Amino acid sequence: MIIISFVAELKNQLSKFLALVIQWEEIEVRKHNIPIARVVPINPKRKNRTVPIDLEIMEEAYSLPDHFHQDPVDRIIVAKERIFSCSIVTADNKLLEYPHVQTLW
Repeated sequence: MIIISFVAELKNQLSKFLALVIQWEEIEVRKHNIPIARVVPINPKRKNRTVPIDLEIMEEAYSLPDHFHQDPVDRIIVAKERIFSCSIVTADNKLLEYPHVQTLW
């Protein structure tokens, strides 16, 4: 997927966009809605690692600390982050506000 950003937005939120590139996304930079550059991962041949949903993840998903909403997909995402110590790249306020996960955005 290619994410479109304008120069000013990229300049003001560079760390956010670089976090997306680290996750193997491409950023198309535009000025006056004209594409002028593309920011891409250095090694685009690298494959993302997929992690199957197993019993450990499901147990973590339904024993999260404090109150967390009941969306099962969000619970699984949070459980994977906690087990594998990775960051969640999200704009979802429910995930961003949950104090027991590391998020980027």
